[in-house]
Amino acid sequence: MVRTKDHKLILRPSGQSELYDYGKDPDELHNLYGDSVAANVQHELERRLATWYLETTGIAPFDKDPRDAPPFYPVPKFDSEGWQRKVLDLENG
Repeated sequence: MVRTKDHKLILRPSGQSELYDYGKDPDELHNLYGDSVAANVQHELERRLATWYLETTGIAPFDKDPRDAPPFYPVPKFDSEGWQRKVLDLENG
């Protein structure tokens, strides 16, 4: 879930996602998720949520994990700085 002053987005991978406009619908009665009128807001909030998730996950890189990952796990080789943003191509916008 991500919330701004004006909107709230709840993403559910296997269920009904929700998007509300607090200026027009403070009681969250009209779900705008998937509505073409709110597409820009939905896209921006989805981007923010994905960025937050990538920047706050606590997954240790395999190549820096002292426990030695089993040999059947691929070991990704990323530049240590900002690799999450590069994966999503967020560096350019």
